[in-house]
Amino acid sequence: MNNQVIITTGGLQASHQIIQPIFVQITNRGVLKNQMKSFEKEYEELIQSLQAQGLIHQNPAKKDTMFQSNHSNTTGLHMEKAFYIGMEELKKKAQLLGANAIIHLRYETDILADDADFYFQMYGTAVKMEK
Repeated sequence: MNNQVIITTGGLQASHQIIQPIFVQITNRGVLKNQMKSFEKEYEELIQSLQAQGLIHQNPAKKDTMFQSNHSNTTGLHMEKAFYIGMEELKKKAQLLGANAIIHLRYETDILADDADFYFQMYGTAVKMEK
C-alpha cells in the first residue's frame, strides 16, 4: 500500500503547487472487461487487509455494502474494491507527476446492464505540497 501521497476530498491549508487533474476508471464491461480481475490480482494483499479490517466485505451475500442499493450484491462488492483500488492507482499517477498529495477527490459510479456490470471513475487534482 502506498502511504506517500495524501488524499483529501477538500483543499489543503498548506501551500501547494497545482500540477494537473488526474483520474482512473475501472469497469468490467466492454474492451476493459478483464480490468477489474487484473486489478484484483494486483491488489490482492491490499484487498485482504481491508477485508480483515472490515472495510471491504468478504461475503457478497451481505446487503449492507457501501455502494449498494437494490443492485446485485456482487456488484456492490466490486464497487467497494474499486474505491480502494482507485485510490491506489491515483497515488501512483500522482507520484509519477511529482505530486505528494491529491486534493478534491471525487468519484462517480454507474451500474450497467443486468446489475452485473459497473463503471467507476475517481478523480482529483495532483498537487505538490511545499515543505
